[in-house]
Amino acid sequence: MKTYLLTALLFVGQFLAAQTSENQMPSFFHAFGLQLGFNRMHTLDRNSSALVYQGNLPTLGLHYEASGKSGRFLADLKIGRGSYFSEQYPQRRVRFQQEDIYGKIDSVSVPMRANNTLARISLGYLGHLHQTGSMNYQIGGILSNTLYYPQGFLQPGLMNVASLSPALNMDYHLEKRHFLSLRLVVPILNLVSRSTYNNSVSQPVDNKLVGFFDQGTRWSSLDKHREIQIEASYHFRLTDHWRSGLFYNFSILRNTTPRTLTMTQSELGLSLQIIQ
Repeated sequence: MKTYLLTALLFVGQFLAAQTSENQMPSFFHAFGLQLGFNRMHTLDRNSSALVYQGNLPTLGLHYEASGKSGRFLADLKIGRGSYFSEQYPQRRVRFQQEDIYGKIDSVSVPMRANNTLARISLGYLGHLHQTGSMNYQIGGILSNTLYYPQGFLQPGLMNVASLSPALNMDYHLEKRHFLSLRLVVPILNLVSRSTYNNSVSQPVDNKLVGFFDQGTRWSSLDKHREIQIEASYHFRLTDHWRSGLFYNFSILRNTTPRTLTMTQSELGLSLQIIQ
């Protein structure tokens, strides 16, 4: 899917390049943006389950960018929430029995589905590395924190990751009004919080959230946490102060402590920005 989308974006960009435009991006500008997307997530968390869980999460993102002669400062906030269930057994249910003081036994059936929440905040800087004609290469770093929080009876994929990541960015401008962007982000230092080996997050006096971070947080480098993020986007300048576009994000991660967790995410959406 990723290859098809990138090919389509390049085709659209080449077609639009035949058009002429007098609109140009200023050398220094501030951009404020809104993103609406849909995230498809697949998670296999062997610390909680042998089943693959799928998440379908509509997402809302806010973006800020300050661009100058030497580089770009970036700030992003994204929140998503949607259904979360076993991919193999989407209608799976669990049955509980309870007995009262009179010996009466009640049976309760609960669907093994939940809502999964995704929350991400990031700050980054990309310095101009090299520019040749319509191509502009940038390199820099990104600080980010991402929370994956399934609720209900489901715990697979429960994780918080704070990361320091080098980033490589490439912009391809087409007649000033249209441009494509491709970014590669690889976290190299991570502070990862996951449930303990016995899956307990309880702790005397403190609540579950405090227990989760206190008991299961550890520093992880590439030997225990590996992740690759690829971001592709197409932008079209509507007026001197507005531009719109499409974006596609793909990521894959693997964490091995306390047991192996693998997760893939594909996100597709629309963006709108105001430029000052």
